[in-house]
Amino acid sequence: MIEPQLAYSLFLKMYCSELLESAAIFVEEQATTIEEKRTLHVLTTSFVQLLTNQRVVDKEALHYWVQIRSQTILAHSTLFVEALSYALETVLHATQYTYRDQVLQVHETLLTQSKDFVSQWHQNSQDEPFSEQWRLQMDTFSKALIRYNGSEDLAILLKLAEETFQFKRCIFLSYHPWLDEFSGAIGADRQALERLRGKIDVEPVFSMKRAIFLKNPAPYVQPVAIEMLNLSSVIFIPIMHDQQLYGWLSFDQMGESFDCSATYLNFLQEVGNRLGMYLGRPQLRNRLNRNITLTEKEKLVLYLLLEGHSNKEIASLLYMSEFTVRDYVKMLMQKTEARNRTHLITLAFRSGLID
Repeated sequence: MIEPQLAYSLFLKMYCSELLESAAIFVEEQATTIEEKRTLHVLTTSFVQLLTNQRVVDKEALHYWVQIRSQTILAHSTLFVEALSYALETVLHATQYTYRDQVLQVHETLLTQSKDFVSQWHQNSQDEPFSEQWRLQMDTFSKALIRYNGSEDLAILLKLAEETFQFKRCIFLSYHPWLDEFSGAIGADRQALERLRGKIDVEPVFSMKRAIFLKNPAPYVQPVAIEMLNLSSVIFIPIMHDQQLYGWLSFDQMGESFDCSATYLNFLQEVGNRLGMYLGRPQLRNRLNRNITLTEKEKLVLYLLLEGHSNKEIASLLYMSEFTVRDYVKMLMQKTEARNRTHLITLAFRSGLID
């Protein structure tokens, strides 16, 4: 007799498309809003794809999946379970799959585990209040946010965050909305930071735009980043204010594994919220802009850099030599005190030079 988990895994791999199609049909037939349908489509698709990529169901991977989407699952749990069950029954009936009982057995177990993970994570985040030590740490960091002024002080604030919250490393990952990408900006070896980049829509850790703790970052973080930064356990906190995403903070112990409760994750998210308010201050956003005047040509070059063009492409578009373009880029970097082209665009966007 074939092992139940193998029977389940093979069934998902063989009929993944049919399962997703059946789940989509069920969702579309429900009396819900367009947004709710879209959310259910994302949930069912990501759940099936998570399990399809595994030979034996990894409980840790399932737990991470639940952690990232716990609030969404909690809000749509009934329809989510019904959509998956409907899809499974429909495809099992249509294919007359030999190992039907094993598939249903494993599926029910996984749904139960998922519900338990959601319940535990939600319960843990609700019950435990912030400790007095955490509140003192928050006060220390908040006073620093009042004392410092400007994104150029972020490096100082990251070092303070390491000391205050007792992590060996804190990195700021910058968000580039014009490209919908993230990249390493401050807080680690320059060569390692330059390798930390990717698209938001294909990185689950960042696409959800919510705090997450990863006991083991693989496969949620790029292998090259894990190796270069010697990552073991890691926490990612989105930095937002007034619906604007500035980037993420990552906290880790430089190769050492650690645990993090849902309550402490909520606490660090509050730290991130306060940093978002710091970066969102109007006087900070506009300070650089008040001190910089750009010529028309410099603005043209800046906007073309924003669109991802190379010096050669900009030269062709503006009918000037590559050497001239290089001089304009150099002048822009001098005026903004940018370290590189990516930093130049980030500073220009944050300061209001780019609308």
